[in-house]
Amino acid sequence: MLSPQVPALVSYLGDQSLTEALLGALVDVSQASPSSLVSFLPALRIVGQQCTALLGHVAKIHGAVGIISETHAHSSLVYLVSLLGSMEHSFHHTLLLEIRALTDRYPSLLGGCGKDIYRMSNSFTAIARLLGRRLEESTATLCRS
Repeated sequence: MLSPQVPALVSYLGDQSLTEALLGALVDVSQASPSSLVSFLPALRIVGQQCTALLGHVAKIHGAVGIISETHAHSSLVYLVSLLGSMEHSFHHTLLLEIRALTDRYPSLLGGCGKDIYRMSNSFTAIARLLGRRLEESTATLCRS
C-alpha cells in the first residue's frame, strides 16, 4: 500500500522531526516490497551517516533489499560489512543479523564458508575483515568469469 508513496516518504527524510518515524515506515515497506526502495538506498545511506542512531533502520532496509537477488545481496553486504567494522557496538547485533540472513540465503557470496567466519572470532572488527576479504574474493572470481 505504501510502495507508491516511497518517493514522497523519502523526500521528507530531511525533516529531522519525521526522520525516525519515516524510516520505521520504510522498514515496513521494505519487508513487503523491497524493490520499491532499491533506487533510494544512496539517500538512505546519507541519512544513516548524518544520524548514526538511525543506522539500524537503514541496515534493515538494506537487508530486505538484498533478498531480491544475489546482485542486490552482494551490494547490500558490502555496505553492511563496511558498517560492521566502523560502527559502535550497539549496532553490531542488527548488522550481523542482516548479514547472516543474506549469507544464509546466498551462500555462494562467501564461497560457502559463512558459518565458519561467524565461529572464528568474537571480534566484530575481525569478522568484518574476514567478510570483506571473502566479498572481494567472490567479486574477483565473478569478474574473471
